[in-house]
Formats: sequence, structure tokens, C-alpha cells
Amino acid sequence: MARGGKWWRWKPKREDLPESEGRGQSDPEAGQASVERVRELMRQGAEAGDPRAMVYHGMYLTQMDGNHAEAEFWFTAALAAGNVTAAGELGKLLMEQGSYADAKPLLRVGAEAGDTEAMVGLGILLLWDDDRVGARALVSAAADGDHEGAQELLLRIDAGWNGIDEEQDGSV
Repeated sequence: MARGGKWWRWKPKREDLPESEGRGQSDPEAGQASVERVRELMRQGAEAGDPRAMVYHGMYLTQMDGNHAEAEFWFTAALAAGNVTAAGELGKLLMEQGSYADAKPLLRVGAEAGDTEAMVGLGILLLWDDDRVGARALVSAAADGDHEGAQELLLRIDAGWNGIDEEQDGSV
């Protein structure tokens, strides 16, 4: 993985959808209609000023549509409205875009709020700063929180990994 890789991915859980929104349905078209309905409700909530809806709408825009600019707008708006989850999401987006210095304080806020993905992202940035102890502590906490991939990261850190995969880093 080159710098700023994707150790996180938001995955909506099926059990998070209410029965009326397609949970348990076997018809793919009905399921797609439900996804579109939920997406529209998130957009409407975001536009109405709901900080939580802003975060979820931003997550959808980033991960499903690849619309990073609009997602950044919604994460920033949610953060300004006091939603700490937005800090971690914005930090992860900025890290993915290579804006490490801007991402680090946001990832720290997200990590302090318990966002395991922010913990992993901040852990990788700390590795790049040669703070192995801090990186290991954050990734260990993420692993305790059942973050997918944190256990593997922890093993790699213990084996001396510096946060960059040499086979994908253009400098090697």
C-alpha cells in the first residue's frame, strides 16, 4: 500500500435498514429502490441541516459515488455543526487525497471519539513520524474495537513495518 492507502471502508449493515427499506427483501430491484430512497432521505436531511445526515450523505458520496469534493463539503459542514464523527471522516478523506498534515488533527479528534478507522489512519501517520509506540497503541485499540484489518496492521507494526509497502511505493 502506498502512502494514504485505504484501510477503511464504510459498509452499511443490512440490519441497520428498517424492514420497510428493503431489509430481508429478495428482489434486487426493490433493494435498489430502497437504497435510492435511503440515499435521498440522507441528502434531504443534510440539506435541512441535520449534522448526522450530513456525515452519512458525505460517506455515501465518497464511497459510492466517488464525489470527494461534495463529500468534503458535507463533512466540513457537519464538523462546523459540532459532529465529531465528521472529523474522522474528513480526516480519512484528506489522508486518502494525500493531505496528511491537514488529516492528522482531524484523525486525532475522530480517534479520541472512538472511531476505529480514524485510529488506524492516525496510527499510520504516526508510523511515518517514527512514533511506533503511539502507532501501536492506536492500532491495538482499533483491533480491540473489531476494526477489520487492524489485527493485520498490528502484526505488521510488530514486525517492523514503517507504514509503506515497498512494492507499491514508487521510490523503491
